[in-house]
Formats: sequence, C-alpha cells, structure tokens
Amino acid sequence: MLEGRFPDLTAAQPELAAYHYEQAGLAEQAIDRWEKAGELAVWRSAMAEAVAHFTKALDLLTNLPESAYGKRKELALQLSLAGALTVNKGWASPQMGHAYARACDLARELGEFSQLMAALFGLYYFRHNRGEIDVGWQVAEELFDFANQHDDRDAKLLAHTTVGVSSLFQGEFVSALMNIAKGLGYYDPSRHRPSISIPHDARVRCKSFTAWALLIQGYPDRALVNSQEALAYARELSNPYTLAFALHVNCVFQQVRGDREALMARSEELVATATEQAFPHLLATGTFFRSWARFMACGPIDEIICDLHRALEAKRATGAEIKVPYYLGLLSKAHRRANAASTALRLLEDALDIVPRTGERWFEAELHRLRGEALLKSFEPGHMEDSAEASFRRAQEIANRQGAQLWALRAGTSLARLWRDQGKRQQAHDLLAPVYGWFTEGLDTLDLKEAKALLEQLRT
Repeated sequence: MLEGRFPDLTAAQPELAAYHYEQAGLAEQAIDRWEKAGELAVWRSAMAEAVAHFTKALDLLTNLPESAYGKRKELALQLSLAGALTVNKGWASPQMGHAYARACDLARELGEFSQLMAALFGLYYFRHNRGEIDVGWQVAEELFDFANQHDDRDAKLLAHTTVGVSSLFQGEFVSALMNIAKGLGYYDPSRHRPSISIPHDARVRCKSFTAWALLIQGYPDRALVNSQEALAYARELSNPYTLAFALHVNCVFQQVRGDREALMARSEELVATATEQAFPHLLATGTFFRSWARFMACGPIDEIICDLHRALEAKRATGAEIKVPYYLGLLSKAHRRANAASTALRLLEDALDIVPRTGERWFEAELHRLRGEALLKSFEPGHMEDSAEASFRRAQEIANRQGAQLWALRAGTSLARLWRDQGKRQQAHDLLAPVYGWFTEGLDTLDLKEAKALLEQLRT
C-alpha cells in the first residue's frame, strides 16, 4: 500500500492513504485516515478542510454494519466535526447543532460520560447563540446535574460556566459572576486547553464574561483588569480561534465602556484574524464594531449606517440571534444621529419585541433608555416628553432590579438632562447625585465623566 512505500508523505497527507484505502474497499482503514486528515487540518487551522475530511469519514461509516465500534467511532467523529463547524460556520450553524445533538444521543447510549460533557457543552452554545436561551438553559442544567452526579471537575468547569453565561444574558449578574468564578476554580491549564470538540479556552471565556458582568454592575476598573487578563492569556495560547473569541467579547466590552481607541484597535485585529482564518461569525461582528468605532469618531453617518446593517445581516446569516437586541439598539442610535428618529424607534420596538421571546435581558434597560432618547427626537420639542420620561423610568426600574449600576447611571443621566431642560434643575440634581455617588472606581470613564459634568452644571 501507499503508506508502506511513502510513509512520510502519507503521514503529512493522510487523505492520500484514505483515498487509496477507500478505493480498495477497506472502509475502516479509510475512515481512520480521513479522521487523521481532519485532525491534521484542525491543527493547521484549515477548518473547511477538516469539515470535509470528518464528513467523508462519517459518510463511509454509514456503509458499515451497526456495531459498538461504529457508534464509538461516530461519536468521536461527530464531536470533531461539530468543533470544526463551530469555527468554520459559526456558533449557530444548523450543521454544528445537528452534530452536537447526535453526539449527545450517542454518548448517552454508550455511557461515554466525558464525551457527553463535551457534547452537551457544544449543544448549549448552539442553542444559546441561536437566541434559544430557555432551551440552552435546559441543556446547561443537564450538564450541571451530570457534573454533580459524577463529581467531575471537568464537567463542573463547563457546567458553572454555562450557567454563568446564561445568567449574564438573562440579566442576572450576581448569579453570573458567582457561577463563572466557581467554574474558573476548576480550571487546570494542563487539562483544559482548546480541543477539537471545544475550540476555545475556558479561562479566556470566564475572564471575558467576568469583565462584561462587572462593567454593567458598575465596577469599570475591576472589569478592565479581567478584560486585559483574558486578552493577554488568549495571546499566550497562540490559538487563533481563542484569540478571535477574546477579541470579539473585548469589542463588546470596549463599546459598552465607551473607549473608541481600544474598540478600533480590537475590531481591526478581529477583522484581520477572522478574515485570515475564515471565521464568518466573528468577521461579521468585527466589521460591525469597526464601523461603530468610526461612528464614535463622528465619521460619515450614512456610510456607517449601511456598513452596520450589512454586518448585522452577515451575523444573522450564520444563524446567530444572540445579542441582536443590542446590535439593533446601537443601530437605532446611529439612525437617531442621522435625524431618522422614526427608524430609530422602529428598530427599538423590534429589539424590545425580541427580549421576552428569547429571555435575553442584559441590555433591556438600555433599550428603554434609548427609546426615551429617540422619542425626544421624534416630534416637535415638548410633544413626547412624558413618554420619554416613562421610558427613562422604566430603564431605571429594570437596572435597579438587576443591580446594573452602569445602566442606572445612564438612565439617571438621561432623565436628569430632560428635567434640566424642563427647568427642574434641583430635582435633576437630587436624582443624579446619589447614582453618581455610588461609584467608587472608573471615574475617568465616559459615562461617569458625562454624569459629573451634568451635576456640576446643575449646581450652578
């Protein structure tokens, strides 16, 4: 055979041996070589090739008689295929979801607990990123029950992380931080590096989402430390997908924080990495945030709006619906600057319609605040002030219930500004002063500087 005559060639290109075994009717040997070819492609970050090789192995496997060997081989291949699809097609591609679901069924049937853990984790991310947060939560709970039942540290790492991320997106920030911290406590760098079936690093994931939650809770400096640690560790790993993931979450973080220079740097790097590595979901979000950095620099608004819409469409084309209310909220702000308040309001109504359907509530308070700002721009001065005030108060109510001090500050600033314009300067000051006074760090951030400037104005 070819392997005997050219061992170095077939070791470097196992797909050649796979093809020859297939032609010779030796299916099991061909399946093994296609699997090796897929693993080698993953190592080279050639994910489209990896998908093709793993798929070829699975196709051949269907022709073999049913057996325990065949099911175990299929389980391994489905997990590998799912991981490659996650990177190649995005976190919400139907093919990726099917592969993880099939792997779950096989792992349960075979009693392969470690592989069931990986399959459940992947299935959770599929459901979560399609905006099916309630279904994703059910998968996270199954993973949590599995971890406790088997007292498995690896499973506990993934279980607490999934519950933590679900809690964050549901606007339950205290629970999010508690579970993410517990998950991180089980992290072992020698065991938990990115793998074929779980392609991004757990510590990077935990630190990234910790930063996000702390920022919204009102701890900008602590949040920044965690964000910097996540990105630094992602760079140390030299894993392109983990780095792209870290850059993606860091873009959300920097946008919320209001740091235009950092957002431009991260988004440019994300676009370059996602383009080079062919990560479609991350390319779309990187493009969105790069355009938003231009918006923050007061670039050409019509061009920026077109770019933002195209980027969001590209993200949704991958099947991903998570964070869509957030992106629509940002789009509404861009349209408001372009004096298209009616379009801004329509986008916000679309976003607010999504919230109860998916349960994604981390940005809910901001959507109501942005609605209030759009209402003030939508008609002649004075015509929509009562409705705008109701939206600002609704934003305050949600933020206070969630313990989201950043959103409470923004809502308080918007309402205080409205009252100032109505001549109610003392009421405006008395409203905003305690909200601003709550903060003990991050006083140089954009939101706190704006609130401080308004308070100083209201004192004169």
